[in-house]
Amino acid sequence: MQGPKKQTESRWQRVLRSLLYGRDVDRTVKAKARLGLAILVFTGIFSVIAVRLVMFATVSEATAAAAVSRKMPSLLHVPTSSIAMGKSSPPM
Repeated sequence: MQGPKKQTESRWQRVLRSLLYGRDVDRTVKAKARLGLAILVFTGIFSVIAVRLVMFATVSEATAAAAVSRKMPSLLHVPTSSIAMGKSSPPM
């Protein structure tokens, strides 16, 4: 009866294992470094999203109205008196 065969690792697997775990490296230090990197990446992504939201919120009304008027000019030509009086538009 033969014993279990040892699986050989590919070069890529050996390189990846040595990068992740190293040789004679304190694993708790590496775990803390990975945790710090994950926190740094999360903070960076969250900061980009936050800046984009703040920029979106600070756009002036004139800029927003101009953008709407370029895309939908018919919205600006609605008579306000019919809206204010509650009149409905004539049936088509």
